[in-house]
Amino acid sequence: MILTGPEIISASKDGRLRIDPFSSSQVNPNSYNVRLGSTLLTYTGDVLDSHRPNPTHRIQVGEDGHTLQPGELYLGHTMEEVGSDRFVPLLFGRSSVGRLGLFVEITAPIGDIGFHGQWTLMLTPTRP
Repeated sequence: MILTGPEIISASKDGRLRIDPFSSSQVNPNSYNVRLGSTLLTYTGDVLDSHRPNPTHRIQVGEDGHTLQPGELYLGHTMEEVGSDRFVPLLFGRSSVGRLGLFVEITAPIGDIGFHGQWTLMLTPTRP
């Protein structure tokens, strides 16, 4: 079941859904718009190895933003902490962001019941 905007508001008020910070201005008819947090990571090695830690470079995103470079994989996080012990969370990029050539979280859009925290976002730009 996908929650409607009013159900999202109700569930956040009664504790079935936690979104912190919560703003009713970010509620849509059947979704909530999370925002990008203030830090990004990029990988610095030539090869990514799933069997060991990969070196990264940390980018602090300022008030003026940061220009993403095509061909680079960025790891970000949501500003909001989101969680529920009752609902399965889904995360999809907004079409308005996709039309700008930015792919968001395309491999793992389903969260786990019981997870409470910031979502890791995989960002892949096709244009600066």
